[in-house]
Amino acid sequence: MMVSIVIYMKYNLKAVKSKERQEKSKERQEKKRVTRKKQ
Repeated sequence: MMVSIVIYMKYNLKAVKSKERQEKSKERQEKKRVTRKKQ
């Protein structure tokens, strides 16, 4: 039982980190678009 919980937590952490990375890359793309529009 404890082992499955540890595996689940590790998997969850990886998912959260990958989600954060995706959000950051999206934000960067949005900023690039905004700077292009301003010029």
